[in-house]
Amino acid sequence: MAGHPGTGNPALPAPEPGPASAGAAAPVAGSPPPAADSPSTPAGSGGRPKLPRKKIVIPAVLAALAVLLGLGAWLLYPATAQLPSRGYTTMVFNAPFGIYALNYQIHQVRTDLAEIKIAVLFNTSETASVPHQLATLSVYPPLGDAFHPCPPVYCGRGQNATYAWFQVLTFRPGTGPGELPDTTASGIYAFLTLYVRARDFGVTYNGVNASAALPKLYYNAPGFPNLVTQYSIGSADLYDWSSLPPAYANGAKAVWLESPSSGLITPLTATGVNHASSGRNTTLTFIAGALLGLAGGALLSAVQEALHARD
Repeated sequence: MAGHPGTGNPALPAPEPGPASAGAAAPVAGSPPPAADSPSTPAGSGGRPKLPRKKIVIPAVLAALAVLLGLGAWLLYPATAQLPSRGYTTMVFNAPFGIYALNYQIHQVRTDLAEIKIAVLFNTSETASVPHQLATLSVYPPLGDAFHPCPPVYCGRGQNATYAWFQVLTFRPGTGPGELPDTTASGIYAFLTLYVRARDFGVTYNGVNASAALPKLYYNAPGFPNLVTQYSIGSADLYDWSSLPPAYANGAKAVWLESPSSGLITPLTATGVNHASSGRNTTLTFIAGALLGLAGGALLSAVQEALHARD
């Protein structure tokens, strides 16, 4: 006779093993089903976890800050390159009579063209007799600088790219530079204007430093004239010309006066320093260096933040 379920009758058949009994415990009656395994990354991420926005923004901000600080340092750093040295002009004056002064002026009319204006003052009185004896002036610019134009009747080219200008002087009454700097006088003059293809001919300056090459003069005539040399220099009166002070300087030019005691005036180089601009450049250099250091620190921090963004 078959037993009734739940009475514990041994005649009841044992339950057949199901899939759960193959290696895992059967679920307890009334408990929720086990959750299915889920992927560790969000769908559509390609298998890479997304970085928090904060870990992306911080390195980017630091890198941008480094670029801005570096740009500021570059803009503030003063661009004052070392000034190149300039060659000097040589002049040779020959005459059987003496003169009061030889005035030598340089104007940079274009970036690549300089004007040489020479005035030879024979006498400060217009009523004086005009000399008719032969007087000549030869002009030799620095090596490599060429006259422009260079007519063969006056101008020639020698060895090693040297140029020479030979001029017979003609004196006449007129008004021109005096025998002292920044003066004008009436008298008997001979004038000569030449042009040279050159940049910063005889002089160079950058607002902080300045350098002017005074010419060399061979004087083969009686007496000892004044040699007046004038260069156009911006803010010339703001420079300290302690090495060779000019006799006159203003905001546009500097003028040197030499009174020789022999027939040779040796070439000289006058150097000037604008101490106010030099001090300002020192301050700007310090600030630029500080900004550059901050830029380096910001860039290093950006790299470190980027390396630790996935930690």
